[in-house]
Amino acid sequence: MTEKLATEIRSEQPNPDGRRRNCAVGVPAVTWLGQAAGWRAAYLVITGVFALALLAVATTVPDAPAADGSPADELRSLRRPQVWLTATTAAIGFAGFFAVSSYLAPVTTEVTGLAAGTVPWVLVAMGLGMTVGNALGGWYADRDLRRTTLYGFAAMIASAAFFGLAASTAPGLFAGAFLIGATSLFLGPALQSRLIAVAPGAQLMGAAVNQSAMNIANSLGAALGGAVIAAGLGYRAPAWVGVTLGAAGLALAAAGFTLRAGSPGGSGSR
Repeated sequence: MTEKLATEIRSEQPNPDGRRRNCAVGVPAVTWLGQAAGWRAAYLVITGVFALALLAVATTVPDAPAADGSPADELRSLRRPQVWLTATTAAIGFAGFFAVSSYLAPVTTEVTGLAAGTVPWVLVAMGLGMTVGNALGGWYADRDLRRTTLYGFAAMIASAAFFGLAASTAPGLFAGAFLIGATSLFLGPALQSRLIAVAPGAQLMGAAVNQSAMNIANSLGAALGGAVIAAGLGYRAPAWVGVTLGAAGLALAAAGFTLRAGSPGGSGSR
C-alpha cells in the first residue's frame, strides 16, 4: 500500500522541479510514515499538507492577467500530428521508468533481501538521481533538444537493464535506483520542451498534454510491470518491461524528429 501511495504522489506533481524535490524528500518520508503508522496516517498527513498549501495560495498569490491566446487557439494545436506523436512518445517511453519505480519496495525486500525499513532510503537514492537528472536534462535540452531526447532514452534503457541485472545486491539496488531516476528525469525537460515546440502558440496546452502523457505513463508502466510479476516472472521482470518501453520510446522519438526534419520548414533539432 505504501508503494502504491508513493506512485500516486509522484503522478500528481505538475512540474519537474516539484517532482524532483518530492521524490527526494516527500515520497521517502511518506513511505516511512506509512510503514510506521499505517497508510491511513500517511493519507491524513498528505491531506493536511494540501489543505495548508491551498490556504497559502489563496492568501498570498496575487491575481494575474490571463495568458495571451484563447481556448480555441490552444485546442487547435491538437490538430497537429506531431503533438500526438510526441505525447505518445512520452506516454510509452516514460512508462519504462514507472514500470521499475512502482516495484522498488518488493525488489528491496524480496530480491535484495533487505529490511522493509530500507525502502525509504532506496527511494531517497532514486529521488537524488531525479534531482541530478532533471538539472542536467534542462541544461542540455536548451542546447540540443534532439540529442538530449535520443541520448536520454538510450541511457534510460541502459539503466533499466543494469537494474534488472544488479538489483539482487544492495550496491546494485541503490546504484540502479539512482541511475533510473537520473536518466528518466534527464528526459523530463526535453519531452516537455518538445511538446511545447510542436505546438507553437499553444504553450499551455503543450504543457498540459505533457502532464497527461506522464500520468498515462504512470498507469501503463505500473500495469505492465504488475502483469509480468503476476505471470510469475519475478520482481525483477519489470526492469525488462522498462527496457522494452524505453526502446519503443526511443524509436518513436527518432521517428518524430525525422518527420519534423522532413516537413516544410521543419527542423530536426527541435
